[in-house]
Amino acid sequence: MYDPTSGKFTRAGSQLHYYGGVTAIPLPSGKVLLIGPELGPKAELFDPAGGKSTSLTLELPPGAAAVASSSWYQQDPETAALLKDGRVLLCVFDFLVTYDSATGSFTQPGSISSVPGQWIEPTATLLPDGRVFLAGGYLDQGSGPQDSASSTGLYDPSTDKFTPTGPMTIARGGHTATLLPDGTVLIAGGTAEGVTGTALSSAELFKP
Repeated sequence: MYDPTSGKFTRAGSQLHYYGGVTAIPLPSGKVLLIGPELGPKAELFDPAGGKSTSLTLELPPGAAAVASSSWYQQDPETAALLKDGRVLLCVFDFLVTYDSATGSFTQPGSISSVPGQWIEPTATLLPDGRVFLAGGYLDQGSGPQDSASSTGLYDPSTDKFTPTGPMTIARGGHTATLLPDGTVLIAGGTAEGVTGTALSSAELFKP
C-alpha cells in the first residue's frame, strides 16, 4: 500500500495468483478487483481493510468463453474499466463483458468487432458522461496479435451499445489513453506494427 501523505510503502500481503499484466480496479465496496491472464483467466478481490484476498471465479458468458477458449490468449480479460454505475467493463477479445460486484454476475452486451475474436487489448477510458472510449490494440490473426489496430469506439452503459467512431490517424498497440480536464482523450506512444513493432513517439487527441 502506498500512502501519498507520508510517501511510504507498506507490505499489504500477497496475491493469490500470478498474473501477466494485472489490472487493478477499485470497487464501490472499497475492495480492489485484480484481474489478468496466467494460464487462463485469474481474478481476486483484495480487501485493504483486512489485507487479504479472496479468489473470484470468472464465469464468462457463452459467446466470449467460446471465442476465447479457442485462442492462445486463453480467455484473457485484457481490458477493464470501472463504470459509473459500479459495474466493471471487461473486454475479452472483442467481446464486451460487464461484471457486477454486488451480485457477482457477468453479462455480455455484445462485441466491438464485426468479426468476433480479432480486435484485442484496446485501451478503455471512462469519459465524464459515463461512456467508455476504446481505442487501438492489436489484431489477432490466428497465431497471436500481429498488427496494431487503428479502430476506436464508444460503449454506452445506459444502452449497452457499442458505436464505432472511426480510425485513429495511426494504428497503435500498447499505447496510453489519458482523460484530460476538458474531456478529450490524449492517445500517446505504443507500437505501429504489433507487439514487437516500431515504437511510436507521436500522439493524437480524441474529442467525444
